[in-house]
Amino acid sequence: MKRILGPLLVLCLLGCAGSKNSLYNKEEKVVFHMIPAIDTIEDPNSGVRPFGSIILGGLAAIVPNAIDIGIAQIGTALEKESLKYTASYSAKIVGDNFYLGANEKNDVSKVAKNGPGEPTGVLRYGGVHLQRLAAHKKGDSTSSVVELEFAFRKDLGGQLLFLEPIFLRVDRTKAKLRKGDGNVDLMVDLRWNASWLEGSRKFQQKTLAEMSYLFKGVQLKKDYATGDTANNIKDLLASHPDYFPPIPVSLSDGDVPVGYGNFTLEIMVTEVDDYGQRIAEKASGFRDKESDIAKALKSLLDQ
Repeated sequence: MKRILGPLLVLCLLGCAGSKNSLYNKEEKVVFHMIPAIDTIEDPNSGVRPFGSIILGGLAAIVPNAIDIGIAQIGTALEKESLKYTASYSAKIVGDNFYLGANEKNDVSKVAKNGPGEPTGVLRYGGVHLQRLAAHKKGDSTSSVVELEFAFRKDLGGQLLFLEPIFLRVDRTKAKLRKGDGNVDLMVDLRWNASWLEGSRKFQQKTLAEMSYLFKGVQLKKDYATGDTANNIKDLLASHPDYFPPIPVSLSDGDVPVGYGNFTLEIMVTEVDDYGQRIAEKASGFRDKESDIAKALKSLLDQ
């Protein structure tokens, strides 16, 4: 009988009720934008050096009556259920003004009259911000469910940049969470693409960096920030990327900067609940032991 209880208990995983703070996957809107630098009037020496030439429940009923469903279908059902515990969303920013012009750097009031002026290496932006809004049911009003912010940091005299996570809050998840589960893991992938012209109008386009951040054990409805001793965002980071080169600018034939930095920044956030991983492992176990389990169930029916 013990041989039967194991498989049947695993099937109960399919009917696991989800957390009321999960499966917010309707009316979704992802807002992703660059954050203007707090102080746009910077010391010219503080600039960077552009590289110019360089799953809802409802599966509880899937318990086999006799062997009608088949063990293979049980494994498939478990695999599908495990996928509900992982969900992703993405967004993209396209811009052509990564750097301030000389007029903007020295006197913002002159911009409208005189234009941005000669390109500089001073960053126009201080960081990036993502917010996801969603509802639990179609037609419901949306609310902010995830907020994430990064700040630019410079190193080696501005030759390299780094995106430091400075704020994170997750109120509700797109992925399914087990009932009573109050935390989730977040994988954040960022990709920087740039395009520019070199001398003789040679067009260049490259991926400058692909960066991944893993935030482990993010508690729902809690603010995480840098400098917060109790809820420091750095304590969540299980992995983070290295520095990356600044966005290149277009150059004239005389290697004179003529652009302000054309870039594309893509982001993908993946929410993962480890309970889904455990279900996936059970599904794998079912695949490995299909024959034995089928024999055990048939034996039970013959008793």
